Parts: sequence; C-alpha cells; structure tokens
Amino acid sequence: MEPYTAGDFGVVYLADNKPLKIIGKGDVQIKSANGSCWTLGDVRHIPGLKRNLISVGQLDNDGFHTMFGDGKWKVSRGAMTLARGLKSGTLYTASGSSSNILLAGAVSQSHLWHSRLGHMSEKGIKVLKSRGLLPELESVDVGLCEQCVLGKQKRVSFITTGRAPKTEKLELVHTDLWGPKHLLEDRCTT
Repeated sequence: MEPYTAGDFGVVYLADNKPLKIIGKGDVQIKSANGSCWTLGDVRHIPGLKRNLISVGQLDNDGFHTMFGDGKWKVSRGAMTLARGLKSGTLYTASGSSSNILLAGAVSQSHLWHSRLGHMSEKGIKVLKSRGLLPELESVDVGLCEQCVLGKQKRVSFITTGRAPKTEKLELVHTDLWGPKHLLEDRCTT
C-alpha cells in the first residue's frame, strides 16, 4: 500500500462478532486481466482477515459501476471493464486461476520476509520476531503463498501400462506445459 499510514483505525466485526483491529490505511493498485491498472483509495489493512474483500459501496463512492446478475459480477468505469467474476455460494469471486485481480506493488512485510527467508513458515517467522531478529516487522501474517502451494504439490506419474508401441512419427508427442506465471515484473508501477 502506498502511501501507507499506520495507526489505530478502529475495528471490523466478522460474521461471528469477532473484532479485528484495523492497523493501517493506504491506496492499493489493482491490475486487471486486461492489463489496465486502477487504484482503490483508503484501503484498510486488517492482518487477521484471511480474504481480500472489496466494498461495493466504496466502489460506488469512488465512481466505479458494479453490476451483479445471473451468477456474474462486473466492475467498470465508463466503457472500460476493470474486473469480472462469478458467484460462488453467497460470495462473488474474481475469475481466473488464482485471481483476475492481482495486487500490484503492495507486498506485505510478512510476505516479503517469508520470501527472503526461503519461504519460511509463519511459525518460524514468529520465532525470529519474538527473539528480536526482525524488529521492523509489526505483525506476522504471511497469508497464502502461491510458490509454497506449488512446491508442496505431489507430482502424479504418467500411466505406462496398456499402451501399444507407436509405429509412425508424431503418432505420440510428449510435451511439458507450465504457466501462466504472474511475476513481480508484471505488476503495476507508479
């Protein structure tokens, strides 16, 4: 978040009436699937919140147009569609493999140290913080790390039984597929 203002900005209550502190505010750049960048202003930083939520009322206040219907949603400004997605249960989620909306340039300190320390566990980072080795780190909330998820996936071997030998060229082709990978260089910059 840039510019980021740390402080006590009150609390947010979850559905089970559990209060979570708002420890900061700032602006966040969002990069949509079509490559356009847009800024959400006055975004609240709530470390205990496990999902990124966007307030439709706040989008309306900021001049964005939102449409919901037939199990789909869309955010636009003027003629440009900035984001879209589908309904999943009672929530509307962003389309795409992980998300059609990518956080741009706003990497948390916890996630930055998680990456710097070789994708150390959140528990390990908390131990380092408690020993005073990470004094500039205010709170530890790594969240979901796509690289950790991919690294822990089990590889499934190819089935080798029951196949007849091939006699013609290009009758059977083996390829490796990978991607798309969202890199830091793909994010918006100001």
